[in-house]
Amino acid sequence: MADAVRITDLAHPDFTPEVAEIRELLAAMGEAVELDSASLHRQAAAEVGLTDFGARDYEARLDVLLGALREVPGLDGVGRFGYHTQVLQLLKNRLLLTDLLVRHPEIHEVELAPPIVIAGLPRKVPAQRTGIGRTGRFGASCRP
Repeated sequence: MADAVRITDLAHPDFTPEVAEIRELLAAMGEAVELDSASLHRQAAAEVGLTDFGARDYEARLDVLLGALREVPGLDGVGRFGYHTQVLQLLKNRLLLTDLLVRHPEIHEVELAPPIVIAGLPRKVPAQRTGIGRTGRFGASCRP
């Protein structure tokens, strides 16, 4: 039987110099971003070039989420940048989807069969199922 792997630095990880440099840059970027709804909406709209987010009934829940993220104990700049990036991408997707539905209202008439549910971590999904293998671009799998 192989020897057990022991990870001894979870509380205070030791990073290679290259990873430490990347983390420093991400930390600086994380300190510069705001985890508030108004600034995230402005940034998403500016990056996508659209302003219609559709029904705004999600905003109260978004405010609760962002408030909770700002209160995460020990949240460093790297984590802050990661959360900001995720929420920003969701808002950009919402803009793109709302625009698609406005331009193609016939989509609402398409009858859908019960969905196929694929459970598991994203990295377990074969590249051909995500579309990454065909396009060679991760971004193609992030947009609606």
